[in-house]
Amino acid sequence: MRLVGSETDRESRPAVVIPARSASMRKALYLARRACPHNFPVLLLGETGVGKDYLARWIHERSFCSDGPYLAINCAALPGSLAESELFGHEAGAYTGAGCMKPGLVEVADGGTLLLNEIGDLDLVQQAKLLTFLDTRSFIRVGGTKVLHSQARIVAATNRDLVRDVRRGAFRSDLFYRLNVLTIAVPPLRKRRMDFPLLTGLLLEDLGVELGRDHTPRLSNEALSDLVARRWPGNIRELRNVLHRSLILSGEPLIEPHHLEYSDGDPLDASSSPRSFTCESDLGFHDAVDEFKRWLIVEAFRSTRSVPEVAASLRISRYSLYHQVKVLGLSRLLPRAPSPV
Repeated sequence: MRLVGSETDRESRPAVVIPARSASMRKALYLARRACPHNFPVLLLGETGVGKDYLARWIHERSFCSDGPYLAINCAALPGSLAESELFGHEAGAYTGAGCMKPGLVEVADGGTLLLNEIGDLDLVQQAKLLTFLDTRSFIRVGGTKVLHSQARIVAATNRDLVRDVRRGAFRSDLFYRLNVLTIAVPPLRKRRMDFPLLTGLLLEDLGVELGRDHTPRLSNEALSDLVARRWPGNIRELRNVLHRSLILSGEPLIEPHHLEYSDGDPLDASSSPRSFTCESDLGFHDAVDEFKRWLIVEAFRSTRSVPEVAASLRISRYSLYHQVKVLGLSRLLPRAPSPV
């Protein structure tokens, strides 16, 4: 996904571009697009590192309030007393150290979007005050008496299981139902195999600019196949760090498999990839079959770059191999050679 574009990019298109060739990401963007024209809460669910914050900005840039401010706060980093001041502001003298009036993020984001990241970590007292704001669109600064209003759009995000937290009393059920107008599940990277060519290309483009490279770095077909075969528990954040590290350590414009390393220093090569197939238990039948096909093809290409040999090892025709590689998003595994007649 594009983090920050050039000046020309910003003039011609939104700054955040999210590849969505995979069915799971297409569904997430479809729901996000439906939310853009309306001012109701959006709840983003997904594992850490999947890019929930970028999807929130994607929604903002395409919404009715795109000309307004975009602000974000990490609720997990704020103790209860500070969270109220950060969200709703305080008056001068409201507490020790409050020398002047400070508007809160809800007030500053009026006419724009406020992302409440890690909403599941907000304490129960602040959850109640947030619920009041969502119901009435009004709030009072800490230490104040004047009722203020804001039309800030609220997007909440979490990697927690809020339903479970509601059951054990860690999250208010009324706030959950208030936020749960439109819930978008942001898929993990392992369910976005078809997005890897575009996603890694955008990440490398951004990293090349960040590192001052004259040319956009590229992945070799072998390096891409290794990345596609990985499980990526850290999701896009982990993928970006691996690419960033490879560019710093290699200094080469073309990234090969031996350039890719995890943070523990183990080379990201074929020997460190799982040699047996596993898939997520929540995958549907057709998605699980596609995952298995993808794994078979990647494993076959590890031992040889010859299309006839890969097709023979899989006991399918070259035409079928080309077709499967295309529909499964693995086209860059193929050597640069003409397609069969």
